[in-house]
Amino acid sequence: MGGINKGFIVCGDTHGNFEYIRKTIKNRNITDMVLFHVGDFGVGFNDERKDKLELSRLNTRLEKNNCQMYVIRGNHDKPAYFDGTWDWTNLHLVPDYTIVNVEGYDVLMVGGAISVDRVPRKREELIYARNNVDKELYWYDEPFVLDEGKLKEIKWVTYVVTHSSPKFVEPINNIGIPSHGYLVESFAIDDANLKADLDKEREDLTRMYEILKENNYISKWFYGHFHRSNAMYYEDTDFVLLGVNEFREVYINTEINENTKE
Repeated sequence: MGGINKGFIVCGDTHGNFEYIRKTIKNRNITDMVLFHVGDFGVGFNDERKDKLELSRLNTRLEKNNCQMYVIRGNHDKPAYFDGTWDWTNLHLVPDYTIVNVEGYDVLMVGGAISVDRVPRKREELIYARNNVDKELYWYDEPFVLDEGKLKEIKWVTYVVTHSSPKFVEPINNIGIPSHGYLVESFAIDDANLKADLDKEREDLTRMYEILKENNYISKWFYGHFHRSNAMYYEDTDFVLLGVNEFREVYINTEINENTKE
């Protein structure tokens, strides 16, 4: 993969497996590249000192290979880490609605999603608390946040990276989404609002798409969250779902027609 011009890599959910990212970059000789991570990076479950040590090690590998990595928050990430202050020379945990330019093309990054297992995670947190252990397993500000005002101001974006997706792409039905060996139906038994909240979130992401397409040509939209791989074409956009630990390479010069910026 080394030395590729006008390209970037998108990474699927890695859930705290920072060693896998480091080894993949090293073993595949990924050099001189920009990498985008779709969230569920896996930060916030440990104390800050341990997280900073792990991320510093990843930053060192990125430096050695002359790569830059930009990460959005998933539902398995502490949102406070994505306020712009967790930022290294080559590793960047970015706030929602960050735009990164690669070879003259803009990439919009927006994180957040609802955890289908939010109720059991809250219960587990409570068990730790009762044993005088302060351990964060869930964050109430995890969902995707639709900001129509910001979206209406955005122009000339070519790529989008989110954690979840609009409702019209796979998986079409939230109910069949596997998560931790269960289905949404199973989690919904103890979470009366889960189905409605999941539907609303994907409606909001659909609204995001509808606003963006008014002033932008979206060539590709990347997302993760659903722990599978898929690609489908909708209107003028390729929607690409990345599986766990997936690294997908994108060639800008073969994906984009130069007249899209006219």
